[in-house]
Amino acid sequence: MNMAQRITITLPDNLHERLQMFKESLNISGVCQQAIDLAVQIEEIKVRTDIPAMEKAITRLRKQKQEASAKWKQTGFKDGLIDATEKLDYLTLKYIGEGGDIEESIPGIKNEPTVMMWVEHFKFERYEIEEDYFESEIYTQGWIEGVIHVWKEIKDKL
Repeated sequence: MNMAQRITITLPDNLHERLQMFKESLNISGVCQQAIDLAVQIEEIKVRTDIPAMEKAITRLRKQKQEASAKWKQTGFKDGLIDATEKLDYLTLKYIGEGGDIEESIPGIKNEPTVMMWVEHFKFERYEIEEDYFESEIYTQGWIEGVIHVWKEIKDKL
């Protein structure tokens, strides 16, 4: 049986205050475990001398990729929030918010481009594709999550 050990972490006041808003929706223990596991893996690699240079490079680059992916998902989410509150019309917001297929046009609207074309338009309006390991799929996933978040917050108020 795999036992778990308890540890205590200290957070700066600012981070602790920000965390309070989301602690019900976050698995704080899981987030900490993932971060610690990644950091320990990197330290283990640093001290091992039997690892070929290629494996060290893969580990280093994998970490950079994970960081870039997290950045682009967060950026997509923030942009989705902005677009949902400032740019998307009601039918588009509802369609995306209720899980509509982004590869399809919104039903009932003639000559409407697919939702994905709107996402691409907003994305290219803001970013260069080569910019900082730009990850289109991850950005788009974050954008959709941002739009869905807005829809869930406002749909019953409309």
